[in-house]
Formats: sequence, structure tokens, C-alpha cells
Amino acid sequence: FFAASNSFLKVILYAKDENGLTTAVHRDIRPRIVKVGIQTEPEGLEVIVHGHQVVSPQEIESWKNFDLPLQVKDQPPYVFKQWSDRNKSRSHTIRLNGTESQQ
Repeated sequence: FFAASNSFLKVILYAKDENGLTTAVHRDIRPRIVKVGIQTEPEGLEVIVHGHQVVSPQEIESWKNFDLPLQVKDQPPYVFKQWSDRNKSRSHTIRLNGTESQQ
């Protein structure tokens, strides 16, 4: 997620005519960016977001429609119970469609 705000795909099209003249056209294709709020109850706990530890509360940027992997571990005296969507798995992947909120 660190590269989400500055990553893009560059497409280059080369064309050659019957006389051997060549030209190139390029376009930068930028993904749509969504803001993702990372929250825990209580605040200050760690969530592993796409392999990186994040201390809540935190707002990150990622790509729209990206499958963002999340993971939590027990942080004594706190024990993981569930995500805000009631999923009880410690590893959880959410599709970032721009409307979600996970805790």
C-alpha cells in the first residue's frame, strides 16, 4: 500500500508504416485511489496490512477493487475476537470498492 499513491502503468504503442517510419504514443494509466481507515478497539493495536505492521488508528491509500490482505495477532492483554463484518478469522482479505469499513 505504500506505492498506491504513486504507482501507474505506462502503455507504449509503436507503429511503423510501409516506408519504415516509426512513431510511438504513450499513455499513463493510473488506478483509482481509495482511502482505507484502519481502526481497532481499543486504539493503538497493530494490524498487519499487506505484510506491513500498522498501528491504529491509521488511514492508508490503496487501489480501488484491490484485494487487501489484513491480519491480526493477539496483543496481550487483548485477544482478537472478530472483524467488523463478523469474520472471526485472524487473516482476512477485503475488496476495496470504496465503501467498506473494517475494524
